[in-house]
Amino acid sequence: MAYQHGFKKGMTAGGVTILVYYLIKKFGVFTLGAGKVSLNAEGMAMLAGMILMIIFAAQRKGTENTNEVLTQGFEGNILRIRKKWLLLAIMGGLLAAGTSLSIVAGDPASLALLAKQEYSNAGLTALARAIGFIPLVFTTAIVTGVYGVAGCTFVFVIGLFFHGNPIVAFILGFAVMVAEIYLINIFAKGMDRFPGVKDMGEYVRTSMNKVLEVSLLAGGIVAAEKMSVAASGYTGIGALFVIGAFLLNKKAKKPIVDLAVGPVACIVFGIMMNLLLLIGLIAVPVAK
Repeated sequence: MAYQHGFKKGMTAGGVTILVYYLIKKFGVFTLGAGKVSLNAEGMAMLAGMILMIIFAAQRKGTENTNEVLTQGFEGNILRIRKKWLLLAIMGGLLAAGTSLSIVAGDPASLALLAKQEYSNAGLTALARAIGFIPLVFTTAIVTGVYGVAGCTFVFVIGLFFHGNPIVAFILGFAVMVAEIYLINIFAKGMDRFPGVKDMGEYVRTSMNKVLEVSLLAGGIVAAEKMSVAASGYTGIGALFVIGAFLLNKKAKKPIVDLAVGPVACIVFGIMMNLLLLIGLIAVPVAK
C-alpha cells in the first residue's frame, strides 16, 4: 500500500495490521457453546490489511474505457477461451483438489506456510496474490486468447481453505474457473471504473517479491551463521559472508537476482566450510 498510495496510507495500514494482530492475540480465544474458538492472529491481521488495500484502491475512480475497447477488439479470443470452458474447469478443479491434498501450492509464500500446516494463513496469502493477478490474467487472456490452467489462481485459495477435502475443493475449483471464464468481460469493464484496483496487481506482486528477497536473505544469513558455528565454533563469519555477497552482487558485471543471493551465498559458504574441513584447515569444535 505504501508503494501504491504513499507513506501515510502505508503507515496507516501497518498500524491497523499490528493493532489487529495484538487484539486477536490478546482476545482471540473465546467460548462459543460447548467449545472454544481460537482466531488466528496472523490470518486476521492479513485479512484486515487486504480489506484496507481494496478500500484504498477503490477510492481512485476513473472514466477510461481501455479494457472495454480491448474486449470489443478481441471478442474472438474471448469466444475461443469460452469454447474450452469444460477442459479449463476440470483443470481448475484438479488443481484445487491437489492443493487440498498438499500436492501443489500456488506460490512460494503459501508453500512456506503450508509446510508449517498454517492452512488459513496460506489461504489468505494466496487470496491476496490472486486479487493482484486479476488484471494481468484477464488482460493477457483477452489479447492472446489463451487462459492459464490456474486462471487467476483462486483455485489455490480454495484448495488451501478446504485442506483435506479434495472432493469439495474440486467442485468449488470447477465452479470458480467457470465463473472466471464467463466473467472476463464484466471484470475487464469494472477495472476501467476502478483503475486503482487495476493497478493494485502490479504493486502486490512487487511487494511479495520484496518480502521474499528480505526473507531469503535473512534465512541465508541465519543458515550460514549456524554452519559457521557448527564447523568452527566462531560466530559472525557466516553472516559476514552472506551480507558481503549480497552487497558485492550489486556491483557485479552480471549480478544475479536479489531473490537468489541469500540461498546461493549460503550454499557456496557451506561448500567452502566442507572443503576446509576436508583439508584440515578448520576442525569441528568438541562439545565440553
